Amino acid sequence: MYYNSQTNLVILGIYKTASTTVHDMIEKYANDDHIYLDRGAHFSIDSFMSAIGLNFDDVDVVLGIRNPWDCISSFYHAHIRMTDDTLDDYKMREFLEINQGNWRRVIERWEIDRLDDVIVFEELQESLNRLGREYDMEGLIDKPLLHQNISKNSEIDYRDFYNEADRHYVQGAFDERIKQIEEHFGIRYTFDNIIEKV
Repeated sequence: MYYNSQTNLVILGIYKTASTTVHDMIEKYANDDHIYLDRGAHFSIDSFMSAIGLNFDDVDVVLGIRNPWDCISSFYHAHIRMTDDTLDDYKMREFLEINQGNWRRVIERWEIDRLDDVIVFEELQESLNRLGREYDMEGLIDKPLLHQNISKNSEIDYRDFYNEADRHYVQGAFDERIKQIEEHFGIRYTFDNIIEKV
């Protein structure tokens, strides 16, 4: 996560949305004497404000978003790597029910109506360029991405992880956030299309 006291910008880390890449890009290309960086931390908005001693109304808050079905498939693949399951098992519903404490934190942290901007996973370069222009971080603009945690699920269409019931399960869990993202930022996430602009 990132805080710049000159531009009053806060960028919060959130699971499975390229937070590591964003951190590394800022550290390499936009580092200065007015920032707080923590590569691995994932805080809620209020927890971070409390930890740093900030007033929410005094800062712009940004965090990452990603197509929910693709995001969950990334969580699922991480789960596979730590168990005896294989990708061929595709036990998505079992994963969703047993590991709710992990993936539902994304829903909790996507406090969309409190955000000033978002870093769009599917348009990461464009998002970083926009932040660079708007928040005096020109060093970010058009720089090649330094790092991405690309796992084998990126080689598989995320839709192949789901049967119809599991697809609707995730839809129901993220429905409010999906609507808020479209309303506030003009980005429509659906199962069939990883991202649409509206």
